[in-house]
Amino acid sequence: MNVERSPSPLLRASVHLHWLAGVVLLAAPRLWKPVVATLVADHLTLLAGSLWPRSSWVGRNLRRLPPGEAEGRIALTFDDGPDPEGTPAVLEVLARHRARASFFLIGERAAAAPELVAAIRDGGHTVENHSWRHPNGFCLLPPAAARREIVRCQEVLTRLAGAAPRWFRAPAGLRNPWLDRVLRGEGLELASWTRRGFDTVAGDPQRVSRRLLDGLAAGDVLLLHDRAAAGRAALPAVLAAIESRGLAAVPLPATMDRAERPRRRGVAEAGRDLWVRLRTEGGSPRRQAAAIALGVAIGCLPFYGTHLVLCFALAGWLGLNRLNAYLAAHVNNPLTAPFLLTAAYLGGHRVLHGAWPATRPELSAAGLWRLGGETILGSFLLALVLAPLAGLAAWALARRGDGDPFDRLAESVAARYAATGIGHWELARGKLRGDPLYREIVRRLEAEGGGGRLVDLGCGRGLVLALLAGRHRGPLHGVERSARIARVARRALGEQATIETADLATWTPTEPARVVLLLDVLHYLDRDAQEALLTRAAAMLEPGGLLLVREADRAGGLAFTLTRAAERAMALLRGHWRQRFTYRSADEWADLLADRGLATEVADLSRGTPFANRLVAGRRGGRAAAPGPSGADPARS
Repeated sequence: MNVERSPSPLLRASVHLHWLAGVVLLAAPRLWKPVVATLVADHLTLLAGSLWPRSSWVGRNLRRLPPGEAEGRIALTFDDGPDPEGTPAVLEVLARHRARASFFLIGERAAAAPELVAAIRDGGHTVENHSWRHPNGFCLLPPAAARREIVRCQEVLTRLAGAAPRWFRAPAGLRNPWLDRVLRGEGLELASWTRRGFDTVAGDPQRVSRRLLDGLAAGDVLLLHDRAAAGRAALPAVLAAIESRGLAAVPLPATMDRAERPRRRGVAEAGRDLWVRLRTEGGSPRRQAAAIALGVAIGCLPFYGTHLVLCFALAGWLGLNRLNAYLAAHVNNPLTAPFLLTAAYLGGHRVLHGAWPATRPELSAAGLWRLGGETILGSFLLALVLAPLAGLAAWALARRGDGDPFDRLAESVAARYAATGIGHWELARGKLRGDPLYREIVRRLEAEGGGGRLVDLGCGRGLVLALLAGRHRGPLHGVERSARIARVARRALGEQATIETADLATWTPTEPARVVLLLDVLHYLDRDAQEALLTRAAAMLEPGGLLLVREADRAGGLAFTLTRAAERAMALLRGHWRQRFTYRSADEWADLLADRGLATEVADLSRGTPFANRLVAGRRGGRAAAPGPSGADPARS
C-alpha cells in the first residue's frame, strides 16, 4: 500500500541542489571547488540526519505522541522481541498495571514463536515492524535490500497478529535517506522515541528507570527491550511512577496525522510545558554535573551575548539540563568578569610566549588582535580548569540525594500539578522535597498498613492525598475552605480522591474515618473553634484510628519566632492583612487530644528546617501509635 506523502524538505532541497550544481558546473567549470564543497556539506547534513535516530530531517519520524493523542498518556514501546523469557514477564507486569504497549518485533524471531505474538495481541498490545533479521548494518543497506527486510517482516507479523503493523523502527534507530521512500511504499510510518532506558547496556534497573523518568511528560514515547533483564526489572517502578503522575501507558497511535488534534495549545500552556521540561530534564547526578561543567566552560569564554544560545544549543544536543547550564554560565558576571578576563589573558600570553607579560607598555603595544587572541586562548584554558572542578562539585552534591525513593515519589507527585499552573507545580515540588512532614506522613501510614478511610481536614492543594493516591488502600477525602484551591486539588487528583469545599469552623463529619489529618490548620482558628474541631475530629475516629496534628510549638523559642514571622509574611502576600493566628505549645495540643480519649505522642519535625514544627499523634482506643522518629516523646496517656 503506497502512502501519498512528500519527501522531507531537506531531501527535496538536496535534489534541487544537485541539479543546480550540475548546471553551475556546465556553465562555469572553474567553480568546481565551491560546488564540490557545497555538495560535501549537503551529504554530511544528510548523513547526520540519518544517523541521529530522533531526527526528522530525512523523513517523518514519530518522537512524541501527536497533540491529539498526548494528553494524559505515555507511549510505551519494546524492541527486539519476542523473547521466550522476557516477553511473558513483560506481559505479566503490563497486565498487573493495566498498561498497554507497542512491541516492535523482529520477523525471524516472531516466526519462531507465534504463540508469543498471539499473547501480545491478546493482551491488548500492538505489534509493529522491527525488520526481518535486525541487521546491525541496516543503515548501510540499499533501498531494495531494506525493502526486503521490511516486507518480509510485515508479511509474517500481519499473518500472526491478524493486523498489519503501522509503524517501523529501524534497528538501533539508524537509517539512510532512502528509508522514508521505502516506508511510504509499504504504508508504514517511522517511529523513534522521546527517551530510552539503555537497558541493553546498563545493568542497574534504577539507572534505567531514572533515564526514563527524568523530565517525563505527557506525550513522551519510552523505549525498553523485553529481552533486557535490567529493563524488565525497572518496568514495575516505571509503571508505578507513570500512574502516580496521573498518566496512562498506551500503545502508539494509528497515525501521526495532526489533523485529529482536538485543540491548539495556547501560549501559556506551551510556556508552562517548556518551563517544566527545563526544570526537570537531565536529572541524574552525572547529567546535572555535566550541565554545570558545560555552563561554566561556556561562561569562561568571552563571547558575551551568546552564552544563552550556546548553553541551550549544546545542552539540548547533549541531553543535559539547559537551564542549569545557563545558570552555571553566570560564573562570568559583572563582578567576576574582570578577574576572569585578566586570568584568561595572562594564561594565553604565558602559553604563547613562555612568560608572563612583564610591563604595562608591553600590554599597551600588544594591539587589539593580539590581545584578543591571547585572551580567547586563555579563556579556553581557564574553562578546561574550572569546568571539571565545578562539575565534580555538582556531582558530589547531587549524588548525596540520588537513589532516595521518596525523592522520586515526590517528583512524580509534583508532576500532577504541572497542568494546574507553574506556580502550583513549583510550590508542590518545593514543599514535597523540603518539608519533612510529607516523608513522615508516608512512613507512619505505611506502618499503619495503608487501609481505611482517610480524611485530610484543610487539605489545601491535596499534596498529602496525591502522595498517598495509589498507596493507601482506602477512600481519600479532603476538605478545603477555598474553592479556588479545591479546584486545583480536584484537577490534580481526578477520581482518586473526593474534595469537599467547606469551612472547618462549621464543618460536621458524616462518616467515620481510620485516619484524620489536621496539618498546619488549627492556628487559623480561635481557641474555641480549635477545641470544637478537635472534638469532632476525634469523634469520627474508628476504634484504633489515628489523628495527626502538625502545628508550630509556641514553646519553641527562636524557631517559633521565625515560624510566626513566616506565617505573617505569607498572610500579607495573600492579602490577608487582618489574619489572626492562635498558637499553642506542643504539650497543650497533646493535652487536648488526651482529653478527648486519645493516646498521644509528640514528634519533632523541625530537623533540617528553621521552624518549630511538631507532629502530635493521637490514637483512639489506647493502642500504641506507629513508631515515631528519633526524638519522639513517648505516649502521654
